[in-house]
Amino acid sequence: MNEKPTIGDGDIQQWSRHYDSIVWTVNSIFIAVIGALLVYVYSERSPTPVASILGLSLILFVLFYISGFRKFRANLHRKITNAALRAFLTNPYEDRGLKQWDLYAVYMFAVSIAFVYRLFTTLEGPYISYVGLAILMSLVIWGLWKRGKSEGDLKASSGPGSIGS
Repeated sequence: MNEKPTIGDGDIQQWSRHYDSIVWTVNSIFIAVIGALLVYVYSERSPTPVASILGLSLILFVLFYISGFRKFRANLHRKITNAALRAFLTNPYEDRGLKQWDLYAVYMFAVSIAFVYRLFTTLEGPYISYVGLAILMSLVIWGLWKRGKSEGDLKASSGPGSIGS
């Protein structure tokens, strides 16, 4: 009578797929908007600085959103009782090769630098302020990238022979 409700491995997998679908849907929309803004700021002779600022803001928003879902999904995966399934879902790459999240974060970093550069050429302000903005964006992107690392990625990056975490 006092049984605690439990969630099974199948339910966890369903929720994981659901959150993955949401992430890819939202990501596709935002990538299209960010790409359109990037094309706009580089196609105009002197675009409005608001477009670059909006692009930078959207990059941070989408990284925050996706890293949060990745963290939540990793928490779901830790609750799986089937050890083989849990090991696969928490480390699907088996510590090999380039990981999608890493490549995605590098891409967002490069696009953010492109927006900062275009902001610099549009406003022609003091050079140091744009270097500072690029460093700030880099630090925030790095923090969001770390937030979104899965458990398997963290184990791989702190294992023997790794360069760092």
